[in-house]
Amino acid sequence: MPPIDSLAEVSRRVAIAVGRTAIHKNISGTYAFGSFQHNNDEDRLKLLIEKMIWKPVYLPLIPS
Repeated sequence: MPPIDSLAEVSRRVAIAVGRTAIHKNISGTYAFGSFQHNNDEDRLKLLIEKMIWKPVYLPLIPS
């Protein structure tokens, strides 16, 4: 496993690699949860993945 502070970047890279492989093997499908499609274009695929990544925002901890 990668260090916890690099999990997001590793996950992004894996998603892009899987998407590229699907495009190259001609087995990729359409994105069902929005209107933006990658259209088998790797740059659009990267943008779609960036839009889908969950970026948590945490409230600051206030000591009691």
